[in-house]
Amino acid sequence: MSSSSIVVDDRRNLLAKRRELTARILVSSSDPTPSRKSLINQLAGSIGSSKEQIVIRNIRHVFGSSEVIVRFNVYDTPQHAKAYERPYMFERDLGQSKSRKPEQEKQAATDSKPQAPTG
Repeated sequence: MSSSSIVVDDRRNLLAKRRELTARILVSSSDPTPSRKSLINQLAGSIGSSKEQIVIRNIRHVFGSSEVIVRFNVYDTPQHAKAYERPYMFERDLGQSKSRKPEQEKQAATDSKPQAPTG
């Protein structure tokens, strides 16, 4: 994936000890939206930060456009990121997914079935 990124907004949040950035990434119009993992690698290289400090908030790719808008936070340290962000954000950004246990799937299936009225 050869693409270029341009930071269009950079704000400093002193309370949360992070930078809140918006970047515009140009990709080929025939390419799909880049994965979060590849975006983190690209953004870390372009802003000179470690991957553990970056949390992607939002990715917007307009249909038919070669432009992807990414909103993300860059924390001062990985510990600050873990203190402020929810754990699912890190799992989502790293491409990990929590798989449901078979008991949970069975319970979810029985909960969604409508029960016949009694009486």
